[in-house]
Order: sequence, then C-alpha cells, then structure tokens
Amino acid sequence: MRKEKYILFFVLLVFVGCSSNHSEEILDTPNQSEDSLETRLPSLYITLPEEDLDSILRNRNYKTSAYAVLVSSGGDTLFCDYLTHIKSRGNTTFTRADKKPFSIKLRNHKQLLSLKDGKRFTLLANAFDKSYIRNAISLDLATEMGVPAPRYEFISLYFNSEYRGLYQMTNKVEECMDVNRIEGFLIEKKMGLSLDNPIEIILPKHISEQENDTMTEMFKRKITYLSNRSETDGSIDEWIQDNIDISSFARYYLLQEITHNMDGGVSSFFMYGINETAKLYAGPAWDFDLSITPTPISGEWSNCEWSNNEIISNSRIETDGAVYPYLILYYLNKNERFRDTVEYIYKNEISNCCHKYLESGRIDSLVSLLQMEAARDYEKNFPSLNLDYLIEAQSVRTFLSQRIDFLDWYFDTKSDERICVTFRDAWWGEDGYRTIQIWLPAKNPIFIPKPLSEVPYNNSPTYQLYYAGTDSIVLEGTIIKPCETLELRWRYPIWREVQFRRIKKKLKKLFG
Repeated sequence: MRKEKYILFFVLLVFVGCSSNHSEEILDTPNQSEDSLETRLPSLYITLPEEDLDSILRNRNYKTSAYAVLVSSGGDTLFCDYLTHIKSRGNTTFTRADKKPFSIKLRNHKQLLSLKDGKRFTLLANAFDKSYIRNAISLDLATEMGVPAPRYEFISLYFNSEYRGLYQMTNKVEECMDVNRIEGFLIEKKMGLSLDNPIEIILPKHISEQENDTMTEMFKRKITYLSNRSETDGSIDEWIQDNIDISSFARYYLLQEITHNMDGGVSSFFMYGINETAKLYAGPAWDFDLSITPTPISGEWSNCEWSNNEIISNSRIETDGAVYPYLILYYLNKNERFRDTVEYIYKNEISNCCHKYLESGRIDSLVSLLQMEAARDYEKNFPSLNLDYLIEAQSVRTFLSQRIDFLDWYFDTKSDERICVTFRDAWWGEDGYRTIQIWLPAKNPIFIPKPLSEVPYNNSPTYQLYYAGTDSIVLEGTIIKPCETLELRWRYPIWREVQFRRIKKKLKKLFG
C-alpha cells in the first residue's frame, strides 16, 4: 500500500511538471524558492520521499528512484522525468562532509546542458573547496593539455524544494571515454598505496569473472615489472616503449604537478587501453577538489612558505616498501627517458598553455558566475565559517600562478643550480607519513620557513633545518651550495611547552 501511494505521488508530479512547457508553472510550484531566479545558474529540483532522502544521506550504497526537473538560468524547463536512481557517492567527502555528493541515472540517454549525452551524471559537492573552482580549473587544463576529462556545469540543487547548495554536474568518468567492450577497457586503481588495493574494471561494464581477472592480472604484472627495475636497468626503456604510452602519462603527470593535486593517486587513478595486451594510457582526469592548494603539512596546519615548490611525484611512504600516492608515476619518474619527455612537453607545450589559460579571463568568468551562488551555499552549508568568496577564489588564482612560475623555473634550471630540501610529513604522526621534496635556487641565502599562522594544536611539532645525514643545523641566511641536500626535521614539544602553548592561547583569547 505504501509503495502504491508513492507511485501515485510521482505520477501526479510528472503530470504537474510536464503538462506545460511554461517555466512559470514549474517554478511556481509550492515551496520552490524564488531566490533561485536571482542566480545565474540552472537549478535541479529532485523530489523523493523524505525517508528515502534520509537513507541516501546516511548510506552511500542506498539507491532510490526520484523525480527530477532541470530548469535553465532563464527559467526554461530543460528536463523533467523520473530518475532510475539517485545515490550518494564519494569516499572522504561522504564520510567527513555534511554536504554530500550524489550520482544520478536517467531512464534514457539525454544531453543535460552542455554535458555529453549520457544516462549517468555526477553531482560534485566540492565540500572541501570553498572556492568551488578547483575541479573546474583542473578539468579545463586537462582538456587544454590533451588529457581526457569530463565536461561540467554548475547548478543549484534542491531536494523536495529545499535548497541544498552549489553543485558541479559532470558526466560520469566512464561516459567521457570513447571506450567500449570491443575497443578497450578503463581501469580505476583505488587508493594507490600498493598493488594489493582494489583494481576495478570500469569499462566494459558487463564482463565475465575470467575477463576481469585477466585484465587485473595484466595491470599488476605491468606495474610489478616496472617497480622491480632499477634506474640503471637499460632494458626498461624498451619495455616502457612497448607497454606505456609515454606522452599520455607525461601529460597526466604534469596535470597533477601543475595543480599540486595530492589526491591524484590517493583517491583514483584511471588508465585505459585498446585491449589487454596493448599499451596503457593515463586518464581521464578526475578528483581535484584538494588541488591548487598547499599540502596539509604546509597548509592550514603549519602553512609553510615553501609550499609551491614541492615536486609531488616524489612524495612517498616507505612502510612495507609501498609508494604513495603516485604508484606508477613514481616509478616512471625514475626513468630518464620519461623525465626527458615530461620536460620537453612542459617547455614546448604545457607552459604556454598554462600561461594562456591564466591570461584568458576564464577564472574571472568562473568567479563572476559563482559569486552570488557561493554566498547562498556558505549560508546553507558553512554558516559558522565567516567565509569571503572572493578571498577564497583569489587564493586559488594566486597559488596556480605561483605554481606555474615555479615549474617554469624547475624545468628550465639545471640540476646543479638547485638544491633539495627533504622532510617527513609529521602532521600524520611522529614518524611522518611521506617524504616531501622542496626545490630551491642554489647559491642564495636560505630563509627558514616560518608558520604563517599560529599552530592550532597544543602538541603540534616544530621543525629545524639540517644538512642531510648530519646533526649540523643550517643557520638562517646561510649561503646554499649547488647540489646541497638539506633535511627539515620535526621535534615534538615536551610537556612544559604544551602547557605554555595552552596558557598563551587562553591569554590571547581573554585579552586579544
């Protein structure tokens, strides 16, 4: 009886929503917000029983049908129909953010807005990106660089007439690829810590267990072979030539470096090929909401002035020999031919591409488009943070500009004219989490990076710079020698220092 009631409910909604082509009748339905008309974005209205909505928000695997109406920024009805299903998605975003991402599936193929014709679409929350443009910029750059990437549109999302926030709608990753059962496959390598972590065959969708095992073993075999070769092994060049599309992986790698994307191999790493014995290609691009920003070590926890100067492909974890986060990129980057290809493509194509993008006004257009809707999203989802959208967006623009300037210098500078500072990411624990490499010009006085804001935790570590492999401290203003290697070492505070920090914070809170 309950099911029949909901079916009747949805039928009535379809009748009301689709009986007229006049947008006024859609937008004037009860409880729909008039302020949606003040934005410059399309609006997606999804209607479903409240208990199903609660289940979606609590359980990532829960699916349910729903009814959806997509309205243009001008008020025209672009789509109204049942959804085969709607569900939550994401890993960290789903578990740690109140603003959840979603995926939807239509009953039939349809082109929504400017996206590619398809049945499956993703609604990205960008919950960790208060500028809402990091994914957009990264996907723009991917397209310019020749890396496959999904199209996107920004929308206002409503559930049962209640505003949920600013969302980014994209095609599902697999639907931006021209790969089908006959022509090839698409692999997702999740959580790139080791070969034992899941490898999922995204395309083709319906394959036998034997086919799945064959492709999975093929992938493991290739990466195992690559990881077991030494840097001086001459045979690896020929193997890479036969098994890896170097240009594809070089462009994908440069996209991760340019955007300083620490999620590039942590969340998902996609590869595709024509058949199970052919070369591997990198792509499509995905998951950039934590990009174009300092890493946690030098971000909101201890804000290091060197944050733009990190070469992230060499970030790694050494527990049990696993490499993190760029499993295959880390091994490829040890190969001289691959490094030469990366440098050549960057200097002859990508650098100019990035500078043109910065000068194109595209970022200004995105900010102008999203500014009003961002304020609404802040009020809905982050009311206690006192955010300023223009400041958030400017920080992204500034970081990207500085990052490109650094990479221009890095790829145009001989190795004997720069120095490397290495340190362990102590934010993750006393023993550190990954080795970070920062590159600086040689023969310059060194200035020890200072925290740009007060350390928020009473027991946070402090650091000191040493000459690599020694106990000799590098003093501020020291002239750096070419090819010098330095180490930033962390020291955890003793009990008295922790108490002093607590007292200092209390006094600051009391007296400002």
